[in-house]
Amino acid sequence: MILQTIEIRWIIPGEAPAAVKDWYERDPLCSAEKPRVDYYLKFPGDEFIGIKLRRYTGDEHNLEFKPVKKASVSLPLPSGIGGRVEEWEKWSMEGQAAQELSKLLRKQPDRWRAVRKARWLRHYTADPQIIRKIDANQKAQRSTPGCNVEFAELGLGAIDEIKENEPARGRPFWTIGLEATSGAQPADKTLEQVLRLECDQSPAELTRRLTAENSRSYPSWLTRVGA
Repeated sequence: MILQTIEIRWIIPGEAPAAVKDWYERDPLCSAEKPRVDYYLKFPGDEFIGIKLRRYTGDEHNLEFKPVKKASVSLPLPSGIGGRVEEWEKWSMEGQAAQELSKLLRKQPDRWRAVRKARWLRHYTADPQIIRKIDANQKAQRSTPGCNVEFAELGLGAIDEIKENEPARGRPFWTIGLEATSGAQPADKTLEQVLRLECDQSPAELTRRLTAENSRSYPSWLTRVGA
């Protein structure tokens, strides 16, 4: 599967403020996901490509190859907000390719970094007449064109250090990310409108941290933190 997206993300060191986490947890339309661990192949100095491996129960794997198509997309941001908007191409596959790369995870663990993610997801429609939030607990709806908003608590470490059921392990970070796809209107317009809606309603503890300094994709973040 190949997906074109317009995205903006912020990754902030430390624990997420209680007011931010509470804002997502109390939203009945927000989906609380089971914690998982994603494994990122390291590309030292390269912020524009990501290779992510996800393991499921049993011996199933999902491989995501994600190169940036446009590193800077011009998009008006809400007042007081800074960040980098990017266009990405996401290739997602299972089966033999994912299985083969998973062998490298076992043979060369130092080539990878593990990130534990406890995530909460929102989804907005891409209707240009009215951008509205719909129930993200219905997984089928999250695959419709529009914009996903992700809040996640992260734990970063080596692959033998990070575990799904042990949130205290690793270096703590938290992230807010928006990922839009084209539908009834272009993805950049949807992302712009959803970002404004989120910022208008979010607690001050969140918006004041949405700065250009904290704006990083996962590949950029892993390069900057020395992973």
